[in-house]
Amino acid sequence: QAFAVYTHWFDFLKTEPTAYENSFFDVIDEDWYSGYVQTVRSNDYMNGYDGLFNPHNAITREEIAKVIVAAYNSKSNIKMQTGRSLYFNDIDEVSYWAYDYIAEAAEQGFVNGVTEELFAPKQYASRAQAVVMLKRVYDKLHPAE
Repeated sequence: QAFAVYTHWFDFLKTEPTAYENSFFDVIDEDWYSGYVQTVRSNDYMNGYDGLFNPHNAITREEIAKVIVAAYNSKSNIKMQTGRSLYFNDIDEVSYWAYDYIAEAAEQGFVNGVTEELFAPKQYASRAQAVVMLKRVYDKLHPAE
């Protein structure tokens, strides 16, 4: 269900899905979303875990921060800066791989905390949150539109 939101994101990014290359054990070529999965894998927007993409799982706030920052940086030819500070009281809950993505997503204004003090990295992103985040990325990529 949440994955449908991300397929529309391809229109925002002006990206076409690519032929599936059997990148994950739990996605097959006949799946309607296989080309989208391959595109996000080939562009290193999403990598999966232990050979699985988990296409029907919900996405966490830290995972979507990674996806949107990786896509934005790729489309705008920006190299991600590391070592920025995060000013949320729950940074000890942030996965090591997500820290710099969350810091950049927050600095760019793509993602806010659920409150002024909390980011809630393991909380699932709602469809509404995802759409707002994607719209913010789109606006940054296409400021005149």
